[in-house]
Amino acid sequence: MQGAKVKMELQSATKTADGRGGFIKSWSKVRTLTGTLAARRFSERVSSQSEKVFSTHFFAGRWHPDLSIDEKYRLVHNSENYDITFVNNVGNRNTHMILELLKVKS
Repeated sequence: MQGAKVKMELQSATKTADGRGGFIKSWSKVRTLTGTLAARRFSERVSSQSEKVFSTHFFAGRWHPDLSIDEKYRLVHNSENYDITFVNNVGNRNTHMILELLKVKS
């Protein structure tokens, strides 16, 4: 995979009652991850079989056995947010992961 070696902030969401029957979603830092961030070429953009969830970028890095990273988290780099759409534990070896990401437009 070609791309820039970066440090990205892994964040988790929390919902807090707003006092009017709704919730406010806020994000908090879990950990900094180091790896390679790359944009997918248009021809590589894929969707999962059952849902139309597209991936615009991917992030490859070391597997973190102490974290249960899933689609409830997001990554942040240079104030740009990326929702995690799929987590690939490469070869189920618990050594490397590839995160499929969807860049969120502000």
